[in-house]
Amino acid sequence: MITLLQRPERQAHVAALQRSSPLPLRVFPAITPQCYEDIPSYDRAWRARHFGYDLTLGEIGCLLSHRALWERCVRSNQTMCILEDDVELGEDFAASLAHALAWQGEWDVLRFLAERWDRWRVPVWRLDAEHVLAQYPRPAMGTAAYLLQPQAAQRLLALTEQIRIPVDQVIDRFWAHRLRVRVVEPHPVRIAQSCPSVIAERGWAASHGDARRPLWRRLQRDLRNGADRLLGLLYSLDCLRQAWRCQASAPTSPLRLPGGRPGSPAGG
Repeated sequence: MITLLQRPERQAHVAALQRSSPLPLRVFPAITPQCYEDIPSYDRAWRARHFGYDLTLGEIGCLLSHRALWERCVRSNQTMCILEDDVELGEDFAASLAHALAWQGEWDVLRFLAERWDRWRVPVWRLDAEHVLAQYPRPAMGTAAYLLQPQAAQRLLALTEQIRIPVDQVIDRFWAHRLRVRVVEPHPVRIAQSCPSVIAERGWAASHGDARRPLWRRLQRDLRNGADRLLGLLYSLDCLRQAWRCQASAPTSPLRLPGGRPGSPAGG
């Protein structure tokens, strides 16, 4: 569990989780850079050229913290469960974790929580009687709780030797790293309301105040987002075809995910 040692409310929350969790939780102190000059791997020129504003130091520290655990995952050659210190574990978390580990052949990175839970997704595997693994053609976002296999960690490390985008966007570029990024539905973890985000305000407005984004920057953003959306959809076509075939073969028993569209798992 990545935690900010300098935040007393986070430490109190982590201590409560350690007492109540049926599984042992090991703490990893978050990396907290104080200035951009301390981060030689941050590609500030690339950010200026492609976005026009910096990542915040909080975003960089978050990526560095996750990256340090990816390195441990590779060294140990063992699947790792990574949590952030603002999560609450549901009663079904331990069972979902055990079932996920039993089906490691069906995923490379497995999220227990998607920040964009409202987006359309396709069920691709039944994990147990209550949970499925879902594929999001568009980024699911969030790194609050996920499982990571060593070969996936190795590939993510290679993509982040230079820091350019936030950690959840790194994971969500599945069309670039070619990893199977799945999400457990329904989510067995949630974000604790008592632990608001400590990452500073970010984006264009945070860097430029009331200055309007120039037209060419808006076009650049829209082109980038449109290309990412198209690539994600194209990469997910095989999952979509499998889901359609299963739905066609069993039209009377669709699987409806909370907040999503009806579909059927492609296996399990």
